Amino acid sequence: MWTCPKCKRQFKNRNQSHSCGDFTINQVFEKFSPEIFELFSILHKMVKSFGDMKIRAVKNGVMFSANTTFLALKPHSKYLSVEFACGKAYDEFPIEKCVQISKNEFAHILRIENENEIDQQFIDWLKEAYQFNKQFKK
Repeated sequence: MWTCPKCKRQFKNRNQSHSCGDFTINQVFEKFSPEIFELFSILHKMVKSFGDMKIRAVKNGVMFSANTTFLALKPHSKYLSVEFACGKAYDEFPIEKCVQISKNEFAHILRIENENEIDQQFIDWLKEAYQFNKQFKK
């Protein structure tokens, strides 16, 4: 693990590209609608229930880490972008994109526009991402 000397964030790769800064969750969401913040709040509460993790606001979203980052929630004007990483590749709806990022890890991107899109399959994917990333050493 590598720790950025400026912002103290930890990464798997040395000198990993990122934007340093000290942001709050409110700052991340201040330019977006209350509906987007409400979607974030629902997911934030749900994901925190999975177990120990670090939650950090960055310039364009909120990162959730269990030893490594397993989830990023990024606000947009009409939706909340959800990016999660786990050990399996999923390509079914509502996943828009799945990319292999290492030998055993896949990044997934999807959008949610309303609370009804947070179904059991969606929750299971996020739990799987949490468990998968928990196995990596700090």
